[in-house]
Amino acid sequence: MCYEINPQAMTNLNLIMIFEKLIAIHNDRIEGYACASMETNDQDMIECFSDLIKTSRVCKMDLVTKIHILGGRADRQHILQGNFLCLLKYTAFAYREIGRQEILDSCNYGEVISRCNYEHVMRSSIRNLILEYSTLIRSHFGLLELDHIKLRLLRDGLAQTA
Repeated sequence: MCYEINPQAMTNLNLIMIFEKLIAIHNDRIEGYACASMETNDQDMIECFSDLIKTSRVCKMDLVTKIHILGGRADRQHILQGNFLCLLKYTAFAYREIGRQEILDSCNYGEVISRCNYEHVMRSSIRNLILEYSTLIRSHFGLLELDHIKLRLLRDGLAQTA
């Protein structure tokens, strides 16, 4: 029996590369929110950042598991330079004693960048993925959207009380 090879079909290496890009985004968020947590003593912000870190850790572990299933190794650090983490570091160094609103504004901006990067990876690859992988990536993106809502509620609630 002869099978036609689909040149658009994803190879394991291509899938691993996609998952590594998404892991990089999650690592960036984890580092960014860890940095933001160190810049505040406000318990509600620390709890929110902890929840956002937890989301990315869970998503990251899902992706690492898929990489292992595909025969890859996901033991390298993947950080997207110039995005969320760097923004927070530069903000912290520039103002050194930044306030609550500035931290939340910086985090919101970083979250927008993270979501845009995630959406770009998702949109550029989703049509070539099997249902299992596309469903996983879409569900992770949905979690990022919920996280962004939580962050905006915290930020906007502060803006309304000020």
